[in-house]
Amino acid sequence: MLDLSRFGPEQRRAVLAPDGPLLIVAGPGSGKTTVLAARIAYLIVSRQIPPTSILALTFATKAARELKARLGGLLGEAGLAVDAMTFHAFGLRVARQWSEELGFGLTPPVVYGDHDARALLLDALTRADVPVGNRPFAEWLATVTRLRLTTDGKSPDDTTQAVIRGYEALLRRRGAIDYPGMLALPLRLFRERPLALRLYQDAYRYILIDEFQDVCGAQYELLRLLAERHRNLIAVGDPRQALYGWRGADVRLLERLQRDFPGTQVVSLDQNFRSTAQIVRLANALAEPLGSYPPLWTDNPSGTRAVLFTATDEQQEAAFVAEEIVRLESERVTS
Repeated sequence: MLDLSRFGPEQRRAVLAPDGPLLIVAGPGSGKTTVLAARIAYLIVSRQIPPTSILALTFATKAARELKARLGGLLGEAGLAVDAMTFHAFGLRVARQWSEELGFGLTPPVVYGDHDARALLLDALTRADVPVGNRPFAEWLATVTRLRLTTDGKSPDDTTQAVIRGYEALLRRRGAIDYPGMLALPLRLFRERPLALRLYQDAYRYILIDEFQDVCGAQYELLRLLAERHRNLIAVGDPRQALYGWRGADVRLLERLQRDFPGTQVVSLDQNFRSTAQIVRLANALAEPLGSYPPLWTDNPSGTRAVLFTATDEQQEAAFVAEEIVRLESERVTS
């Protein structure tokens, strides 16, 4: 039996929500990972959903491992059977399962890291007779990555298009896949081969995604396609915590989710369990210009006043943080 006695009202609403699209707007320190694990446990224990029918996607390997560990603690072997992984791990699995259809032949693709991918892009630029010196290489890298993951229908100019085609051809020739390809290739597969998409839709009746505010267009489209049959998409995110606009994340996808999945239930987790009242008040003040979202609140003690430190560069900032950790740890030991 799942014990929800220590959960607040909104946390219980999120865990016990009926089938259908669900958006959980979870503020910092609101126990979102606990709620996400409890929601999965509820589906398995109370709704008798097979754990292998649940796909939980995260952005970081560490987050996926933490979720998997919590599920294992709650459910034992059943919890460990849930597919909890990063977007890129899922995309790589799809690419390897459908390697022949994606142009890699019968041998699953190997993974190219940043170093190998940069070298291959330089090769593609040279083969396309593009003078690299006329444009910073980092700019080329960012442009090619963004356009390979675009879902807005915008086409690159002829030169950039030739570079992208050449780069992707070199990847296929070498039997390799890079990190953007782990999103772009499964998306292409699902669009071009409806049967492949249907197989994954049948396999996963429930799709859960953490840190939804950080998804890019390609990631959102993958989620939309996977969830469009059963419509059991559970997204956890907070527009006030969006960090990755520079790599294509778009907080407006929170609104698009509700348009693409009519009837989306929205649950807000506004109680902060982690921070002092001073920190929560400061967070509310800083987040006020970001939109009319419910403010955070906490039952925790007021705590010490926050300190503003202005650093001249990242080294000074890091040194200050390290010194504060040492000081606070020393005070804790001697108290």
